[in-house]
Amino acid sequence: MSRVLKMSETILNDPVEKAETKTEDGEEYPASAFAYVPDPSKPSTWKLRLWDSLEEKETRRQIGAAIAALGKGFRGNKVKIPAEDLPRVKKRVLQAWLKVWPNKDRDDAPKVLLAKSSLISAAEVFEDESLLNPNRKAPQRFNPTIGIFEDTPNPNYMSQ
Repeated sequence: MSRVLKMSETILNDPVEKAETKTEDGEEYPASAFAYVPDPSKPSTWKLRLWDSLEEKETRRQIGAAIAALGKGFRGNKVKIPAEDLPRVKKRVLQAWLKVWPNKDRDDAPKVLLAKSSLISAAEVFEDESLLNPNRKAPQRFNPTIGIFEDTPNPNYMSQ
């Protein structure tokens, strides 16, 4: 009997690892409540909360706020996420969006979730010959902000 007591005392006295949480709006949220968790041991790095509360978890309102932050900004705040992590983050937000809009399809999702990163590398441009489009009538320049080639206005250029 004393052996059982000693084992239970040992178990009770062992420090239990507490999962990291981030406090927002007075509630402590786990990493799973966020779309971007670059370092699970540092809650200060977590961004784009998807849960409205611990009870409700994902809600349309909270997912909408995350989508706005990925796009033009939520209340003037645009989230800053490294380009290499953005596709994974968008996928996570898209999954949450589909969860709160069960009657919608992926194609109905906000465009910001479906768009690839706005920046593409020069290697990607030259690997995909269709991006070079040699049959253009006007010179083009690459616009990295929107990731496409645009016609360059040139008053001296004469069309054929």
